[in-house]
This record gives sequence, C-alpha cells and structure tokens, in this order.
Amino acid sequence: MSNQLPQTTILAEASPESFTELMNRDPLGFTRQDRDAIVAALRAHRERLEKTAASAPTKVRKAIALSSPADAQPVSDEDLGI
Repeated sequence: MSNQLPQTTILAEASPESFTELMNRDPLGFTRQDRDAIVAALRAHRERLEKTAASAPTKVRKAIALSSPADAQPVSDEDLGI
C-alpha cells in the first residue's frame, strides 16, 4: 500500500465565483416567505421561553446549619477512645 495522499487539482480550479455560486444555492428550495415564517416562529418561541424563564421561581439553595465553635462541647480523651 502506498502512504501517499491522493493528488487533486480542486484548489487550483476553485475561484471566488464558484464559492459565491455555492453559497447562493438553496438545496431545500426555501422562498423568502418561507425563511421569514421560520424566523418569525423562532422569535415567537424565544419570547415564550424568556417569559417562562422570567416567571419561573428561582431555586434557592438551602443553607446548612453549622454550629458555631462557641456551641461546641469539649471532647475528652475518653470520648475519643484514647
């Protein structure tokens, strides 16, 4: 087997016009009205999502009650088994 990459002239054949032609293609055949309807639907969905997020209650983390050092009971060596 050969470890060489296949040789191609595709970059030499490319031109700015071919790139523009590629970008202007519309494989799904959308019309301007189709694109406008899609954008309007996405904007409406985003508005509903933002309203839902704004009205949802925020999660509050529960604080863990920690005792202060003043509340601590002294521990003897017997308590520790020493």
